[in-house]
Amino acid sequence: MQDLDDLFKEYITYNLGMVHTTCPGVIVEYDSTTRRAKVKPSLKRKLGTGEYIDLPIINDVPVIFMGTKKLTIHFPLEENDEVVIFFSERSLEEWKSNGGSGIEDRDLRRFHLSDCYCIPGLQAIDFISSKEKGLHIIQKDVSEIVMAEEKTELSFGDTVFALLETDHVALKTEKCKVDLSGNKALLANSKSSLVLDDDKYIFSNSNKNLGTILDELLQALGTTNPATQGSPAAHTFNPAIIQAITKAQLDLKALLGE
Repeated sequence: MQDLDDLFKEYITYNLGMVHTTCPGVIVEYDSTTRRAKVKPSLKRKLGTGEYIDLPIINDVPVIFMGTKKLTIHFPLEENDEVVIFFSERSLEEWKSNGGSGIEDRDLRRFHLSDCYCIPGLQAIDFISSKEKGLHIIQKDVSEIVMAEEKTELSFGDTVFALLETDHVALKTEKCKVDLSGNKALLANSKSSLVLDDDKYIFSNSNKNLGTILDELLQALGTTNPATQGSPAAHTFNPAIIQAITKAQLDLKALLGE
């Protein structure tokens, strides 16, 4: 009787070894035009002798990305990228050729190694960590999008940054900056800037701003009197006024980049 029990246990164990459900795997090769991959299961099979053997590489595995016929999210897959492999309870041959529903499956195989699809992202330890709450879209060491409760941030390396908040937008590159907040707007590069604040504005470069130039001109005109000669008095135009106007013209051209 014990021999019969052992026989049944061995039979059941053997047949369960042929039933595949899910397991981790790695990408061997991926074709983005067909979204099919060659996938290698990560877990070895243990034989009755105690020996472990590799499961075979599975070809033509559909890769699942979130999407529809019109909208999708896709990212490239490289060799050794980790995935989770799902094994279908029925053959996928007809489905992979035609898709849709109402497929009449004539193959009797069940939970077979070749009838599977996979989803990227199953990673035990080697993954990109998230710094804060919210939705993150990250390309390691390149770019990152963070969608938190009250803000959205986008960064590209250390040179480009964008921030969207309620009543606040900020854009920054290595040499330029735009900042919009309330009634105030700032546009600047490494040498010049324009600030609009309610009904005021400031236009400046690395040397002077528009207000300084006009103020110097008005002071020069206000303190320079016409020259008076002879009797009766004859007024002539003071050359200092010409000099003040000429200097203001040059400063304005430098300011405007003309």
